[in-house]
Amino acid sequence: MAEYTLDMLASRFPEVQGAVAAIKELSADPEIRHQVLLEKQAWRDWLSWTDEVEKQGMEIGYKQGLKQGIEQGEHNKVRSIARNLINAHLPLEMIITVTGLTREEIEGLCN
Repeated sequence: MAEYTLDMLASRFPEVQGAVAAIKELSADPEIRHQVLLEKQAWRDWLSWTDEVEKQGMEIGYKQGLKQGIEQGEHNKVRSIARNLINAHLPLEMIITVTGLTREEIEGLCN
């Protein structure tokens, strides 16, 4: 906060004069200013790190969701092909060979 602003606050609100004096005294101390700068940098580093971690997590989640969606789509496509083969009255063993589905999965499609 600029010194001018602090002076304005102290002149308008006498009850904060002590606090303004303390702020001026602390901000004049180079060690305290250095500590404050270190704390600000640590806070910015923390925010940057958490932002990066969040982005990485979202990217991982997106990739996993995309992979699962593709797998589910492929599975649905295979099941659809199997239904078509069932409707074409092809032998069960041939449907198993073509689709890679188990006997139980194919029988479940017949119901």
